[in-house]
Amino acid sequence: MSNVIKEKYEEIPAYKVVTASNIISLIRALLAIPIIYFLNKDMGGIAFIFIVICAISDLLDGWLARISNQITALGKVIDPIADKIVMNSVLLFLVLAENGNLIYYFLLILIRDFSISMLGMYVINTRKVSIHANRLGKISIFITGFAILTFLYPTYVNDSIRQILLYGSIISLALSWIKYIYDFTKIIAHSETPAAAKEKEEQQEEQKIKGLKSGLDKTEKSIASRLPLIKKFFTVDQDILEDVEETLIATDMGVELTDHLVEKLSNVKKENAAQLRSILKSEIKSLLKHDQHSKTEITNKPHVILFVGVNGTGKTTTIGKLAHKYSSESKDVLIAAADTYRAAAYEQLKIWSERSHVDFMGNPEGKDPAAVAYDAVKSAEARNKDVLLIDTAGRLHTKSNLMQELQKIERVCGKALEGAPHDVWLVLDGTTGQNGIRQAEKFSEAVNVSGLIVTKLDGTAKGGAVLAIHNKMELPIKYLGIGEQLPDIVEFDPDEYVEALLT
Repeated sequence: MSNVIKEKYEEIPAYKVVTASNIISLIRALLAIPIIYFLNKDMGGIAFIFIVICAISDLLDGWLARISNQITALGKVIDPIADKIVMNSVLLFLVLAENGNLIYYFLLILIRDFSISMLGMYVINTRKVSIHANRLGKISIFITGFAILTFLYPTYVNDSIRQILLYGSIISLALSWIKYIYDFTKIIAHSETPAAAKEKEEQQEEQKIKGLKSGLDKTEKSIASRLPLIKKFFTVDQDILEDVEETLIATDMGVELTDHLVEKLSNVKKENAAQLRSILKSEIKSLLKHDQHSKTEITNKPHVILFVGVNGTGKTTTIGKLAHKYSSESKDVLIAAADTYRAAAYEQLKIWSERSHVDFMGNPEGKDPAAVAYDAVKSAEARNKDVLLIDTAGRLHTKSNLMQELQKIERVCGKALEGAPHDVWLVLDGTTGQNGIRQAEKFSEAVNVSGLIVTKLDGTAKGGAVLAIHNKMELPIKYLGIGEQLPDIVEFDPDEYVEALLT
């Protein structure tokens, strides 16, 4: 029965569940008023009913937060404050009424809560780190709640039990206080200030450029070893142009692009011959459509991205890398395995999701791929995910029946969520060279390809194929795969690419 109820509520959009959770917390805080009122009127029975309602609402609040799969920043503040308002209001009533000896107990709780709150705010504001209640803290509040009840209703509990609960509460409060201080101190010691984080981000960006340069090392060496060494007193004659042409063709830059570049180089004057490499860079950069390669904006929620391509291009690995990238940018990511043909596809993608620390869903039983995609979009929407990455089976672009199935997956995503998929990215193997152009053409005819990802550039001397594909297709190149590790994917920047290729 509980599973049926949970499944029913999981279908509600997450933002509605979170809003309900926050409202329940606010109502719980306001219940302190009738509790104190009825206690003051010696109507402890009615006050107890409201106390029970507070306890139930706290459990309900926590359950809603769990099924929504997220707690907002507001919820992290409202929920604990609501609990503290009720507990401290009741305790203050006891101190003022007839248990003045509880003043030190009240001050202990007040100082503990205030210091934890201040330190927590410092951590959130200076370290930008999300904080969580520790288990010992929850236990201490549970014991403290029972201890306070024994003072509210003394006729139901003897003095020895009351004293045991009181001292148990004091000890657990003190231990949880120490634990909180330790946790926050550890966070401060091991986390970075925003300035340090920014500096680290800049260093990582620099490392990415170095990684791109390293990934294109084979192509760069191929060009560097074959481009003629031209001195100032030489001219760019026919023999030199033929050497340049052979070099560019060898990197799979393509005949059309190579002919254009060679023609441009043929006009280089004698006094500029020594700058052949720089001139070649400038000419290539002038051909690149810089406006196409703006950073992908995740504006929809969820932003659905469908990955397509032939067998063995590295779609699964690419999805794992991008999941890690988006997750590190504080985006809530869901990976869906809609490749239901290849036996190992489900397990491989699941492993990548675990490495990337993101959520995963799929069906290893051979379910219809379009149905898996539909369920994934609906799930991402219900769970308020930022990004949904859908893997599809590798298929030869020459097989019409498989391309029709891909069209069905695309249509079904649109039925599940208007406008989905928001991007369809074709993954191309950089080692295939000119064949990548043919693949791009065929997949673009079948589905609305909105971007390209070129992989395995660290294992080929044919890095020029990226430029040939770019020159031929009116499609932006989104990312480049330059290795097998999670960080080994970089956003395509035309200028950086040419610099890495020819430096």
